[in-house]
Amino acid sequence: MLVVVALCVAGVIYKGAEITQVDVNDGGIWVTNKSKQMVGHLDYEARILDGALRTEATNFDVGQSAETVTVSDLTSLTVAPVNVTQVSLGSPTALPAGSAVMQGGDVLGVLNATDGTLWTTSATSPSPTALSDGAAVASNMGASAFVTGMDGTVYALSSSGTLTTVKRQGSVDQAKTSTIEGIPADAQLSMTVVGDQVVALDSASNTLFLPGGRTLNLNAAGVEEGGVLQQAGPKADSVLLATPSTLVTIPLKGAAPTITPAAEGSPVGTPAAPVRHEGCAYGAWTGSGAYLRSCDDPASNRQQVVDTLTSAREIVFRTNRKAIVLNDVAQGSVWLPDSNMVLMDNWDEVENQLEETEEEQDSPQLTNEIADPEQREENTPPEAVDDEFGIRPGRSTILPVLDNDSDLDGDVLTASPTSQPAWGAVTAARSGRALQITGVSVDQTGSTSFSYEASDGLASAAARVQVTIHPYGQNEAPTQLRASSVKIGAGAQIQYQALSDWRDPDGDPIYLKNAEAPEGLSVTFTEDGSLTITEEGGSAGPKTVVLTVADDQGGETRGELTVNVQEPGNLPPTANGDLYQAHPGETVTLDPLKNDTDPNGDSLSLAAVSGAPAGASITPDLDRGTIDFVAASPGSYSFAYTVSDGIASTLGMIRVEVVEAAALPPVAEDDTAVLPQGGSVLVAPLGNDYDPTGGVLTITSIDYSSVPGLEVALIDRHLLRVTAPAGLDKSVSFSYSVTNGQGSATAQVTVIPGASDRTDLPPVLKPDRAKVRVGDVGTVSVLSNDRSPAGLNLQVESTLEYDPTTALGTPFVTGNQVRLEAGDTPGTMDVTYSVIDSAGNRASSTVTFEVLAASDSNQAPRPRDITAWATAGQTARIPVTLDGIDPDGDSVT
Repeated sequence: MLVVVALCVAGVIYKGAEITQVDVNDGGIWVTNKSKQMVGHLDYEARILDGALRTEATNFDVGQSAETVTVSDLTSLTVAPVNVTQVSLGSPTALPAGSAVMQGGDVLGVLNATDGTLWTTSATSPSPTALSDGAAVASNMGASAFVTGMDGTVYALSSSGTLTTVKRQGSVDQAKTSTIEGIPADAQLSMTVVGDQVVALDSASNTLFLPGGRTLNLNAAGVEEGGVLQQAGPKADSVLLATPSTLVTIPLKGAAPTITPAAEGSPVGTPAAPVRHEGCAYGAWTGSGAYLRSCDDPASNRQQVVDTLTSAREIVFRTNRKAIVLNDVAQGSVWLPDSNMVLMDNWDEVENQLEETEEEQDSPQLTNEIADPEQREENTPPEAVDDEFGIRPGRSTILPVLDNDSDLDGDVLTASPTSQPAWGAVTAARSGRALQITGVSVDQTGSTSFSYEASDGLASAAARVQVTIHPYGQNEAPTQLRASSVKIGAGAQIQYQALSDWRDPDGDPIYLKNAEAPEGLSVTFTEDGSLTITEEGGSAGPKTVVLTVADDQGGETRGELTVNVQEPGNLPPTANGDLYQAHPGETVTLDPLKNDTDPNGDSLSLAAVSGAPAGASITPDLDRGTIDFVAASPGSYSFAYTVSDGIASTLGMIRVEVVEAAALPPVAEDDTAVLPQGGSVLVAPLGNDYDPTGGVLTITSIDYSSVPGLEVALIDRHLLRVTAPAGLDKSVSFSYSVTNGQGSATAQVTVIPGASDRTDLPPVLKPDRAKVRVGDVGTVSVLSNDRSPAGLNLQVESTLEYDPTTALGTPFVTGNQVRLEAGDTPGTMDVTYSVIDSAGNRASSTVTFEVLAASDSNQAPRPRDITAWATAGQTARIPVTLDGIDPDGDSVT
C-alpha cells in the first residue's frame, strides 16, 4: 500500500512531457481540457497548442501570471507549480481539507469556505508549512467567499460582513480587517476585486455591495437575477456583471448601471465570469453562443453569435500578459476573442505527441521512497525580518528571532549571531531555533543591537535585533502574537501547546494560568501551556477556549484558542519540522513523530522515509518510529518522512546539523514552575538547555539559600522537586548550574505561587502498542507516555478489561507494566488499563497487542540508546529497557 501511495504522490498525479521548450516570455497562455485530462500551452501568435501536461485528475484548473503557473487538482486537493520552460510540473503540495485555491500574481489564496479559515502561500513554491493549521492568516470567519487580486492581495468576506485583506510584505503576510455593512445572514456571497476595490454580490437578494459602504439593489436598477461577477481585474471605475442575457457595467461610486444586451434579441444563455483586459470588457455565453467586447475605443467593440460556442459546456476567460482566450474547460475548445473568435482545437495532435513522448520515457520504478515535498530545482533562501525585544536587567532572556522569519520552501530554519551587542553576550539556544542574551548586569539600562543569520542549511538571510532594558518598575502583560486555532475530530482527544502563540513584551517568563472550555469540549492544562482537549460529542464547527496567560510579575491577559470541531471521519495527521545535531561519523537516533499530532487523536506511525541526502546514511525503523542517521562530514542534511495514522499520511521535514566536536560550554535557559498551595512541583530544567557538543547535561549544584521557606531536592542529577511547606506569597527564584564536561552554565528557576491545589485533575493517558510472538510474553511500560496534570504519582491498577471471547492470550499487570501471555493464535488484541494517582483520580486507556505468528526467520533486537546520570566515585544503577526492542516481539534478556 505504501508503494501505491508513493507513486500517487510522486509520479502519477501529474505526468508531464516536453513537446517543445516554451519561452517564458513568448506571450503564450495555458488552457485545460478535462475530457482528455490535459493542461495545454497555447502559442498565441502561432495559434497552436505547442505543449501539454497529462493529469490523472478529473477536476483540475490552471492559474497563471506571466511565467508563474500552477495546476490545482480539485479532487485530491493538491497544487503544483509548472516549470514553463520544460512543460513539466513540480512536486504537488497538499491543500487543507475542504479548501479552494485561487492564484493572483505570484500568490495563492486558499480558503475553507465552510469554517472561514484562510491561508496564503507562494505560487512559485507552494509550501506545506504555510498551509498548516497554525499558519492560517485568518480563521473562524464562518461561511465565506474570497478572491485573490492581480497583485497577490487576498481578500475574504464572511457572511457577517467581516472583510479580511492580506497583503504580502516581503515574505510576511500582513492581515487587516474591516466591515461591509448590511450583508444579510442568509446571503449567498461571491466577490471580486477591481484593482484594490472589493465588490460583493448577494445572489439571494440580487444586491451588490460596492466600495465606500454603497449598495445597489440590482432588481430595482433593472438588472436581472443570475448574474456572475467579473474575474479579479485591473484598476477601473466600474465593475462588470454578466447576467443570462446582458453584460452590465456598474460604476463603483454607485451611479446607474449600463446594461448591454449580449446579442440582438437578448437571447438567454449561461454566462462566463466577464473580464476586463487591455482596455476592453469581455463577455461570453454558452447556449445562446453570444460574445461581446466593449472597449474604451468604440471602434474595437464587437457583438456576435458564435455557432461553435452554443454547444460549449463550461467556459472560462483566461488572460496572461496581453493574451486573452476563451476556454471550454470541459471539452478543451479555445476561442481567440481578439481574432474574430477563431476556434483552436488541435488537442488530438498534441495528445498523440504526448503519448509518443511518454512511451519513450522509462517506466517508473517501484520504490518505498516518497517524493520530498520541498525538493526544488533551486533552493529559495529564507527571509529574515528585523526584531525588537524587551529584556530585564540581570537576567538571561530567550530571543525568538525566527518567529517572524520565513522560508518559501518550508525548510527548517536555525539562527546564529553574526555580531555581538555593546553589552551582554548572544549565543544560539534551543538547538539553534532561538538566540539567548546573557551577562546583562543588574544595573544595565538603555538599548543595544546585534546582527544574526537565519539559515535553511543551504542559504541564509541577515537581520538586526534591538534589545531594550525594561526596568522591574514597569510591566506589560503577555501578548498573543497570532490567532490560535486547532482542528479536532469528532469524539477525539488531542494535545495542543498554547504558549507557542504568546510572548511577553518585557521578556518575562510566562505560564498558562487558566483555560476555560465551552459546552461540548473539556480541557485540562498544565502551566507550561500543554492543553489536553476532548471533544464530547457536540456539533461540528468552531468553539472558543478562553486562555489566561500570566507572567511572573503579576501581569495577565485573556486570549482565545479556536477549536474547529470537524464532522465525523478521519483527518490526516500534522507533521512538524524536526531539527537535530550530530558529529561526523556519529550515529544518532531521530524520533520525528515526537512532535507530530493527529486531529483524531490516533496513534501515529512512521510510514516511509525519503532517500538519504548525499553524504549521509539513514536507516529507518518503521516499527519503533525512529531513524538512525550518520554522516561522515560536517554540513546540513535535510530529508523527508511520512507520518501515518493508519488511514491518511502527511509528509514532514527533518534537518540534521552535523558539526565538528568542540570544547564549548552548555547554554542554560531559565525555567518557570508553578507551585500549587500545599503541594510540590517537579521541574526538568535540562529539557530546554542546549549542549553545542551534543553530549549529556548534568546538574552539578543548586542554590536556594536566599529564598527562605523554599526547599529544593535534586533527583538523579537532572530533576528538581520544589516544595514550600509554609507556602509562597510572591514569585521567587533560585539558581542551578549545569555542565557538559567541557564547561558549565547557570540559569534560574522562577517559582510562582499557584492559586490552588490542582489535585482534582485526573491523569492524562495515551494509547500504547506492542508486538509479542505466539507463546511468548509481551510487556508495555504504559506510564512512559502518561502524565498527571498536577504532577502526582501514578500507579497502574491491577484490573484489566478485555473481550474474553476474542482474547489471544492472558493479560495481567506487573507493577506499572501491562503484559500479555500470548496464546497460539496470531492477531490483534485490545486491553484496557486504568491508572490512579495519589489523590485518587482515575483514567483509562488502551494497549493494543499484535500477536505475531511463529516463523523460522528471526531479526536481532534493536536496543535503544540510554541516557544516565552518575557522580564520580559513587555507584549508579542504570535501568536498561528491554521491552519493545525486538521487531518480532520475542522476549529479550
